[in-house]
Amino acid sequence: MSQIRLPARIYTTPAGARSSDDLQYGDMTEQQLRSVYHLDDVSARVNPYTLTKIEEIKASPFSDFNFPDRPSSLLIDYFPKKTSRLLHTYPEIKSTLSVKQCSDILFDEMRELSKPFALYGVYSGLIVKMINHMQKNSGLPFRDYLLNKALEEQIRYDISGNSSLKNIQIALRKGIDWKKEEYPEVLRSELNKSMQRSVLPKFKRFKDKFNGLGITVHDTYATQITLTSLFIANKEYRANINYKVQDHFGLDKKDISNPQFKMLRFFRIWFVLQRWEKLGFKPFTTEMEANVSIRGSIR
Repeated sequence: MSQIRLPARIYTTPAGARSSDDLQYGDMTEQQLRSVYHLDDVSARVNPYTLTKIEEIKASPFSDFNFPDRPSSLLIDYFPKKTSRLLHTYPEIKSTLSVKQCSDILFDEMRELSKPFALYGVYSGLIVKMINHMQKNSGLPFRDYLLNKALEEQIRYDISGNSSLKNIQIALRKGIDWKKEEYPEVLRSELNKSMQRSVLPKFKRFKDKFNGLGITVHDTYATQITLTSLFIANKEYRANINYKVQDHFGLDKKDISNPQFKMLRFFRIWFVLQRWEKLGFKPFTTEMEANVSIRGSIR
Protein backbone atom coordinates (compact mmCIF):
# COMPACT_ATOMS: atom_id res chain seq x y z
CA MET A 1 0.00 0.00 0.00
CA SER A 2 1.27 3.44 -0.91
CA GLN A 3 1.35 6.38 1.44
CA ILE A 4 -1.32 9.04 1.11
CA ARG A 5 -0.40 11.74 -1.40
CA LEU A 6 -0.38 15.24 0.05
CA PRO A 7 -2.06 17.64 -0.05
CA ALA A 8 -5.10 15.38 0.22
CA ARG A 9 -8.61 16.80 -0.12
CA ILE A 10 -10.69 15.04 2.51
CA TYR A 11 -13.95 16.98 2.25
CA THR A 12 -15.75 19.27 -0.18
CA THR A 13 -19.35 20.39 0.16
CA PRO A 14 -21.36 18.55 -2.51
CA ALA A 15 -22.30 20.67 -5.54
CA GLY A 16 -25.85 21.96 -5.32
CA ALA A 17 -26.07 21.23 -1.61
CA ARG A 18 -27.58 24.67 -1.01
CA SER A 19 -29.49 27.19 -3.05
CA SER A 20 -27.77 30.41 -4.10
CA ASP A 21 -30.92 32.55 -4.23
CA ASP A 22 -29.26 34.79 -1.65
CA LEU A 23 -26.85 36.00 -4.37
CA GLN A 24 -29.64 37.39 -6.57
CA TYR A 25 -30.05 41.15 -6.71
CA GLY A 26 -32.23 43.77 -8.41
CA ASP A 27 -34.66 41.04 -9.46
CA MET A 28 -37.91 42.25 -7.87
CA THR A 29 -40.39 45.00 -8.59
CA GLU A 30 -42.02 47.24 -6.03
CA GLN A 31 -45.26 45.33 -6.57
CA GLN A 32 -43.58 42.01 -5.75
CA LEU A 33 -41.93 43.40 -2.63
CA ARG A 34 -45.18 44.87 -1.36
CA SER A 35 -47.77 42.30 -2.44
CA VAL A 36 -45.79 39.05 -2.09
CA TYR A 37 -43.49 39.88 0.83
CA HIS A 38 -45.58 42.66 2.40
CA LEU A 39 -42.63 45.03 2.60
CA ASP A 40 -44.55 48.29 2.93
CA ASP A 41 -42.97 49.59 6.14
CA VAL A 42 -39.31 49.36 5.21
CA SER A 43 -37.49 52.27 6.81
CA ALA A 44 -38.21 54.70 9.62
CA ARG A 45 -36.25 57.42 7.79
CA VAL A 46 -37.19 57.18 4.12
CA ASN A 47 -39.82 55.75 1.84
CA PRO A 48 -37.65 54.04 -0.77
CA TYR A 49 -40.53 53.54 -3.19
CA THR A 50 -41.29 57.28 -3.41
CA LEU A 51 -37.70 58.44 -2.73
CA THR A 52 -38.89 60.72 0.04
CA LYS A 53 -37.30 61.42 3.36
CA ILE A 54 -39.61 61.23 6.33
CA GLU A 55 -38.76 63.98 8.75
CA GLU A 56 -39.71 63.90 12.37
CA ILE A 57 -42.95 65.71 13.04
CA LYS A 58 -42.16 69.33 13.83
CA ALA A 59 -43.69 70.28 17.14
CA SER A 60 -44.55 73.66 18.56
CA PRO A 61 -42.33 75.53 21.03
CA PHE A 62 -44.35 73.95 23.84
CA SER A 63 -43.87 70.33 22.76
CA ASP A 64 -41.51 69.70 25.65
CA PHE A 65 -44.54 69.77 27.91
CA ASN A 66 -45.41 66.42 26.29
CA PHE A 67 -49.04 67.09 25.39
CA PRO A 68 -49.18 65.88 21.79
CA ASP A 69 -52.93 65.66 21.34
CA ARG A 70 -54.41 68.81 22.80
CA PRO A 71 -53.20 71.63 25.06
CA SER A 72 -53.49 71.18 28.78
CA SER A 73 -56.04 73.33 30.56
CA LEU A 74 -53.20 74.40 32.80
CA LEU A 75 -51.26 75.72 29.80
CA ILE A 76 -54.34 77.45 28.45
CA ASP A 77 -54.70 79.20 31.80
CA TYR A 78 -51.04 80.20 31.70
CA PHE A 79 -50.95 81.08 27.96
CA PRO A 80 -54.45 82.46 27.23
CA LYS A 81 -56.15 82.78 23.87
CA LYS A 82 -53.89 81.54 21.04
CA THR A 83 -52.27 78.73 23.03
CA SER A 84 -54.26 75.98 21.34
CA ARG A 85 -53.10 77.04 17.87
CA LEU A 86 -49.48 77.31 19.00
CA LEU A 87 -49.47 73.80 20.42
CA HIS A 88 -50.64 72.12 17.25
CA THR A 89 -47.94 70.14 15.47
CA TYR A 90 -46.96 71.17 12.01
CA PRO A 91 -47.61 68.79 9.10
CA GLU A 92 -45.09 66.06 8.36
CA ILE A 93 -42.48 67.33 5.92
CA LYS A 94 -41.16 65.16 3.10
CA SER A 95 -38.37 65.96 0.70
CA THR A 96 -37.57 64.25 -2.59
CA LEU A 97 -34.27 62.35 -2.75
CA SER A 98 -32.03 60.95 -5.44
CA VAL A 99 -31.60 57.17 -5.54
CA LYS A 100 -28.10 57.54 -4.08
CA GLN A 101 -29.28 59.81 -1.26
CA CYS A 102 -32.04 57.34 -0.44
CA SER A 103 -29.71 54.33 -0.42
CA ASP A 104 -27.13 56.19 1.69
CA ILE A 105 -29.79 56.83 4.33
CA LEU A 106 -30.91 53.20 4.21
CA PHE A 107 -27.34 51.99 4.70
CA ASP A 108 -26.85 54.42 7.61
CA GLU A 109 -30.01 53.08 9.20
CA MET A 110 -28.90 49.51 8.59
CA ARG A 111 -25.58 50.19 10.34
CA GLU A 112 -27.42 51.68 13.29
CA LEU A 113 -29.83 48.75 13.51
CA SER A 114 -26.97 46.23 13.41
CA LYS A 115 -25.76 47.17 16.89
CA PRO A 116 -27.92 44.69 18.87
CA PHE A 117 -26.39 41.84 16.82
CA ALA A 118 -22.83 42.90 17.68
CA LEU A 119 -22.82 44.06 21.28
CA TYR A 120 -19.33 43.05 22.37
CA GLY A 121 -16.03 41.41 21.51
CA VAL A 122 -13.37 41.61 18.84
CA TYR A 123 -15.78 40.52 16.09
CA SER A 124 -18.40 43.18 16.77
CA GLY A 125 -17.01 45.51 14.09
CA LEU A 126 -17.31 42.97 11.29
CA ILE A 127 -20.94 43.71 10.48
CA VAL A 128 -20.24 47.38 9.76
CA LYS A 129 -17.30 46.40 7.52
CA MET A 130 -19.56 44.05 5.60
CA ILE A 131 -22.38 46.58 5.26
CA ASN A 132 -19.81 49.07 3.96
CA HIS A 133 -18.59 46.45 1.47
CA MET A 134 -22.14 45.92 0.23
CA GLN A 135 -22.64 49.67 -0.13
CA LYS A 136 -19.59 49.86 -2.42
CA ASN A 137 -21.58 47.52 -4.70
CA SER A 138 -18.57 45.76 -6.21
CA GLY A 139 -19.84 42.23 -5.60
CA LEU A 140 -16.25 41.18 -4.89
CA PRO A 141 -15.51 38.54 -2.21
CA PHE A 142 -15.02 39.83 1.32
CA ARG A 143 -12.06 38.69 3.41
CA ASP A 144 -10.89 39.81 6.83
CA TYR A 145 -8.29 38.50 9.26
CA LEU A 146 -10.92 38.51 12.01
CA LEU A 147 -13.04 36.03 10.07
CA ASN A 148 -10.01 33.75 9.75
CA LYS A 149 -9.37 34.09 13.47
CA ALA A 150 -13.03 33.31 14.27
CA LEU A 151 -12.96 30.24 12.04
CA GLU A 152 -9.78 28.89 13.63
CA GLU A 153 -11.16 29.39 17.14
CA GLN A 154 -14.45 27.73 16.25
CA ILE A 155 -12.65 24.67 14.85
CA ARG A 156 -10.02 24.41 17.56
CA TYR A 157 -12.38 24.83 20.52
CA ASP A 158 -15.35 22.83 19.24
CA ILE A 159 -15.84 20.27 22.01
CA SER A 160 -18.95 18.64 20.55
CA GLY A 161 -18.94 14.90 19.98
CA ASN A 162 -19.07 15.30 16.19
CA SER A 163 -16.38 17.95 15.88
CA SER A 164 -14.76 17.75 12.44
CA LEU A 165 -11.29 18.07 13.92
CA LYS A 166 -11.93 15.35 16.50
CA ASN A 167 -13.18 12.96 13.81
CA ILE A 168 -10.09 13.61 11.69
CA GLN A 169 -7.89 12.78 14.67
CA ILE A 170 -9.76 9.53 15.28
CA ALA A 171 -9.54 8.51 11.60
CA LEU A 172 -5.79 9.22 11.50
CA ARG A 173 -5.05 7.30 14.70
CA LYS A 174 -7.03 4.26 13.52
CA GLY A 175 -5.71 4.29 9.96
CA ILE A 176 -1.98 4.93 10.45
CA ASP A 177 0.28 1.96 9.82
CA TRP A 178 2.49 2.52 12.85
CA LYS A 179 5.12 -0.02 11.76
CA LYS A 180 5.64 1.58 8.36
CA GLU A 181 4.97 5.04 9.78
CA GLU A 182 2.57 6.02 7.02
CA TYR A 183 -1.11 6.56 6.33
CA PRO A 184 -2.22 4.37 3.38
CA GLU A 185 -3.73 6.11 0.34
CA VAL A 186 -6.47 3.45 0.21
CA LEU A 187 -7.74 4.69 3.58
CA ARG A 188 -8.22 8.23 2.31
CA SER A 189 -11.91 7.42 1.93
CA GLU A 190 -12.06 6.82 5.69
CA LEU A 191 -11.06 10.42 6.27
CA ASN A 192 -13.83 11.50 3.94
CA LYS A 193 -16.34 9.29 5.76
CA SER A 194 -15.29 10.88 9.05
CA MET A 195 -16.36 14.24 7.59
CA GLN A 196 -19.75 12.94 6.47
CA ARG A 197 -20.71 12.40 10.09
CA SER A 198 -19.08 15.59 11.37
CA VAL A 199 -20.53 18.94 12.31
CA LEU A 200 -18.87 21.44 10.00
CA PRO A 201 -17.81 24.87 11.28
CA LYS A 202 -20.77 27.20 11.77
CA PHE A 203 -21.54 30.17 13.99
CA LYS A 204 -24.83 29.18 15.58
CA ARG A 205 -23.81 29.24 19.21
CA PHE A 206 -25.78 31.36 21.68
CA LYS A 207 -22.95 33.85 22.01
CA ASP A 208 -22.86 34.32 18.23
CA LYS A 209 -26.23 36.06 18.45
CA PHE A 210 -24.51 38.99 20.16
CA ASN A 211 -20.80 38.94 19.24
CA GLY A 212 -21.23 39.83 15.56
CA LEU A 213 -20.62 36.37 14.08
CA GLY A 214 -24.23 35.25 13.91
CA ILE A 215 -25.27 38.21 11.78
CA THR A 216 -22.18 38.18 9.54
CA VAL A 217 -21.74 34.43 8.96
CA HIS A 218 -24.14 32.23 10.98
CA ASP A 219 -24.46 29.21 8.68
CA THR A 220 -21.91 28.49 5.93
CA TYR A 221 -22.42 27.78 2.24
CA ALA A 222 -19.40 25.66 1.31
CA THR A 223 -16.50 24.00 3.13
CA GLN A 224 -13.28 22.48 1.84
CA ILE A 225 -10.96 20.55 4.16
CA THR A 226 -7.46 19.44 3.14
CA LEU A 227 -4.80 17.42 4.90
CA THR A 228 -1.70 19.42 3.94
CA SER A 229 1.01 17.69 5.98
CA LEU A 230 1.46 14.51 7.99
CA PHE A 231 4.59 13.44 9.89
CA ILE A 232 4.71 10.09 11.70
CA ALA A 233 7.55 8.92 13.96
CA ASN A 234 8.05 7.16 17.29
CA LYS A 235 4.40 6.15 17.62
CA GLU A 236 3.26 9.75 17.27
CA TYR A 237 1.96 11.91 14.45
CA ARG A 238 1.71 15.60 13.65
CA ALA A 239 -0.59 16.93 10.96
CA ASN A 240 -1.82 20.20 9.54
CA ILE A 241 -5.40 20.64 8.37
CA ASN A 242 -6.46 23.49 6.07
CA TYR A 243 -10.07 24.70 6.21
CA LYS A 244 -11.53 26.97 3.54
CA VAL A 245 -15.07 28.14 4.23
CA GLN A 246 -17.35 30.28 2.11
CA ASP A 247 -20.57 32.01 3.02
CA HIS A 248 -22.94 34.44 1.26
CA PHE A 249 -23.71 37.89 2.63
CA GLY A 250 -27.15 38.17 1.09
CA LEU A 251 -30.79 37.37 1.78
CA ASP A 252 -32.92 34.86 -0.06
CA LYS A 253 -36.70 34.61 -0.35
CA LYS A 254 -36.82 32.06 2.45
CA ASP A 255 -35.03 34.48 4.80
CA ILE A 256 -37.48 37.35 4.31
CA SER A 257 -40.46 34.97 4.52
CA ASN A 258 -39.32 33.95 8.00
CA PRO A 259 -41.47 35.95 10.49
CA GLN A 260 -38.51 36.27 12.88
CA PHE A 261 -36.48 38.03 10.19
CA LYS A 262 -39.29 40.05 8.64
CA MET A 263 -40.32 41.58 11.97
CA LEU A 264 -36.89 43.24 12.23
CA ARG A 265 -36.44 46.43 10.22
CA PHE A 266 -32.77 45.59 9.71
CA PHE A 267 -33.67 42.65 7.44
CA ARG A 268 -36.47 44.51 5.65
CA ILE A 269 -34.04 47.27 4.69
CA TRP A 270 -31.39 44.73 3.67
CA PHE A 271 -33.80 42.81 1.42
CA VAL A 272 -35.07 45.95 -0.33
CA LEU A 273 -31.53 47.29 -0.84
CA GLN A 274 -30.51 43.99 -2.40
CA ARG A 275 -33.55 42.76 -4.31
CA TRP A 276 -35.46 45.87 -5.46
CA GLU A 277 -34.81 46.56 -9.14
CA LYS A 278 -34.22 50.28 -8.56
CA LEU A 279 -31.49 49.66 -5.97
CA GLY A 280 -30.04 46.21 -6.60
CA PHE A 281 -26.99 46.33 -4.33
CA LYS A 282 -24.87 43.26 -4.93
CA PRO A 283 -24.50 40.59 -2.25
CA PHE A 284 -21.13 38.87 -2.05
CA THR A 285 -19.29 35.80 -0.89
CA THR A 286 -17.44 35.80 2.42
CA GLU A 287 -14.23 33.78 2.41
CA MET A 288 -12.47 32.41 5.48
CA GLU A 289 -9.42 30.21 5.88
CA ALA A 290 -7.70 28.56 8.82
CA ASN A 291 -4.75 26.20 9.28
CA VAL A 292 -5.03 24.00 12.35
CA SER A 293 -2.21 21.79 13.63
CA ILE A 294 -3.03 18.55 15.45
CA ARG A 295 -1.01 15.76 17.00
CA GLY A 296 -1.68 12.34 18.45
CA SER A 297 -0.19 8.97 19.26
CA ILE A 298 -0.85 5.26 18.95
CA ARG A 299 -2.44 5.26 22.40
